[in-house]
Amino acid sequence: MSIAWQATLRALRRDWLNRRLPHGLVHPGYLLPRPPAAMAWRRTLWWRALGRIPGPFVLLRELTILLRWWLFLAPADCRRVAEGLARSRSDLTRDDISAIDQELLRLARRWCIPPALAVEFGLTPRARGPAADLTRHALCHLYPSETLSWHQQRRELDAHPEAAHGLLLLQDKAVWADRARALGIASPQTLARVPAGDAPRLDTWWTPARALFCKPAKGSRGIDAFAVEPLPAQPEAAVARGVDGRTTLGRSAIEERWRRAVAAQDMLVQDLVQECAALTPLAGRPGSITVRVITRRPTGQDGWTQAPAVHSATLEIPHVQPGRFWLLQIDPRDGRSTARVTPAGADAPRLPTDWALPHWDRVLRQSVLAHEAVRGLPDVAWDWIVGDQAAWLLEGNASFGWVADQTLSGPMFKTPPVAQTG
Repeated sequence: MSIAWQATLRALRRDWLNRRLPHGLVHPGYLLPRPPAAMAWRRTLWWRALGRIPGPFVLLRELTILLRWWLFLAPADCRRVAEGLARSRSDLTRDDISAIDQELLRLARRWCIPPALAVEFGLTPRARGPAADLTRHALCHLYPSETLSWHQQRRELDAHPEAAHGLLLLQDKAVWADRARALGIASPQTLARVPAGDAPRLDTWWTPARALFCKPAKGSRGIDAFAVEPLPAQPEAAVARGVDGRTTLGRSAIEERWRRAVAAQDMLVQDLVQECAALTPLAGRPGSITVRVITRRPTGQDGWTQAPAVHSATLEIPHVQPGRFWLLQIDPRDGRSTARVTPAGADAPRLPTDWALPHWDRVLRQSVLAHEAVRGLPDVAWDWIVGDQAAWLLEGNASFGWVADQTLSGPMFKTPPVAQTG
């Protein structure tokens, strides 16, 4: 099967067969010719995600996703989340659980808001109070299904002439790494860029004394990214650990994983860098602990000349469950933990409040410097590895998620946004 057909099938599974939610918040009121302003703004994001002129196939795809969610997935998810709350919260009565279940189902069916995320954002009668306007509070948040459209809208309203160049620069991780090093920003050494379809053996670069990190040159969300490390007790053996938590043991199995990855896309081979020793014990499973720093600048021509500023910082720690992470809030002012963490729980990692991340001033200063290099973009998330001796910038993301930031710091918007606002 050709690479093009493989990509088409992956997109079909991702965007239709395996997709649980529509491509944005969807409300029956979207059918109104003049919906309320807040509803119209949400409809704009959803419509943008479908394409400028959605064809019959795209609309059919979205309708089947909606029906599957409304009829089957939403009720099942709401019951599961409510039952989980009943087991973990002894302070909730049966009436409380029933009210939460009903409210979660109302938000899930009316707005396609996932119940687990609704609980994470505090969108329950018990969390907000019996008289709270839960729908209004819900619409103050930005959701994963509409985040990409929101970023696109922000950049479109901003209309900066260098936005397209900034996007291209960040999308190619090897090109961006070269640009970062030219600015004096440390980044992991790129050993090779392997074109799609080429398949040199990974042990061309791997040795028992060298750990590698392999990732797509233009990938996202850690898909097909993995580290290759020697086993301490068997120097000639190796283990590959993916960002998704998937582990592969043995040289031949790792080579096969590498061949599958490079068959579909250009891959980068880099030296693996490690976080500082004080952070390593926090991980629930092996994997790199990264720091995400979000920088922003005002939009519109008045904001073009203003310098970017640090908005927030979080520590991303591998969870005990593969594919999940704890997110620990860091105070941008001093690099210390605020003690806020998601998901919360007795097993959640903690940092001493008097301990600060090393090289923090440099991380902040160079995050702003990196944003200056792509100042056509209003919002960028920078991923760092902070080690004992240095800090390395891994990559910048122009279309990143806001769930952790909202869970730890509150809703994205003070009031529900209305049409023509970013």
